[in-house]
Amino acid sequence: MQNTFPIWVNEQEKTSISVNDRAVAYGDGLFETIRVSPKPVLDSYHFERLESGAETLGIPVRLDRVRESFERYADAYDPGIIKILVSRGVGGRGYLPPDSPDPVVVIQGFELPDYPQENYSPGIRLYRCETPITVNPRLQGIKHLNRLEQVLARQEFAQGNYQEGIMSLPDGALLECTMSNLLWIKQQTLFTTPLDKQAVNGTMQRYLIEHCVGSTGYVETKSDLTIKDLLAADDVFVCNSVFGVWPVRSVMDQELSQSKSDLMLQIQQQVHSLLS
Repeated sequence: MQNTFPIWVNEQEKTSISVNDRAVAYGDGLFETIRVSPKPVLDSYHFERLESGAETLGIPVRLDRVRESFERYADAYDPGIIKILVSRGVGGRGYLPPDSPDPVVVIQGFELPDYPQENYSPGIRLYRCETPITVNPRLQGIKHLNRLEQVLARQEFAQGNYQEGIMSLPDGALLECTMSNLLWIKQQTLFTTPLDKQAVNGTMQRYLIEHCVGSTGYVETKSDLTIKDLLAADDVFVCNSVFGVWPVRSVMDQELSQSKSDLMLQIQQQVHSLLS
């Protein structure tokens, strides 16, 4: 389906950026994808991560103006999703950025994806990707434009009956999925992989930790996660800020128990309210 929403480039309606833009040449930039249903969902978290990424990469973008443009776009076109892309801008040949970069901000709207209802109940089938995920400590947590590992991983299960793929570190420990974070519940405790080791610190994951279980303190991390751990969990699910929460029903065709613990039900109800 062709997208019908306009594209803004530095607050002007355009359909392209320069071929000399460093986002094109080197992936030198950041992006955020924000659900709007009908109000922006977790936008403060997204802009905090965008700010962190801009500081990490040294891109002098005016985030107050980016937010203003984002809000005007949302009011004008009522999209289901807004993608914000921040590039360092045109920089010529060579890795060294210009001394005084002129950042480029692209804002684009999309319809909400029409995900099957079965993704929410009984849940999804998870594929274990062969493509490993690497986490550069300098880039950890931010949503930079270099997503080639996820692109390769997503191709692995393009033809199978799987809705998401889990990626591992080079040492084999499971870490996160191609477009979402992985969490599991055992004995009313929420588990995640280490937050300071994840390639992308997900906004929905942060919301769940801070608002769904943060008051109880029952959050633990596990750094050497295996398929065996997931099979022994009470509930396993993936999350992101666009689709919310998808329970996992199987991993590589191994069926998982689906106990629907009290904590899992609480999480699902709270996320449903957030996205409505």
